[in-house]
Amino acid sequence: MNKTNIEYLDFTWNPIVMRCTPVSDGCVKCWHLKRADMLAKNPKIDPWHRSNYAGLPNQAGEIVSLKDLDAPLRRKKPARIGVQLMGDLFHENISFNVIDTVFSVFNLCPHHTFVVLTKRPERMLEWYNQADI
Repeated sequence: MNKTNIEYLDFTWNPIVMRCTPVSDGCVKCWHLKRADMLAKNPKIDPWHRSNYAGLPNQAGEIVSLKDLDAPLRRKKPARIGVQLMGDLFHENISFNVIDTVFSVFNLCPHHTFVVLTKRPERMLEWYNQADI
């Protein structure tokens, strides 16, 4: 997790290494795509994650991977945590099983407030309607 200066959050947490794709006019000046391009070229990042930032299948044929899933569990003091601001948790390339995994972390940390923003509310509703929550 990273400390943030976003006024309504204490930390950001990006458990999914991914490259988002534009879905609306609001995506034209997306900061994430510029950052993902930079990370995809960073030789200090392992090839597995660089391929995910590039939007290419990694060695396992996946285009997303998980990292640092236990970060919220390690923080005992209550915090407001922005989730997957480096992408979109409800992107079509994120399986419902992966979304379930992220939400299971939420359930293990009731002392935190998790903030999820998405430009894909239809997919969020689709996930919600099938979720066992």
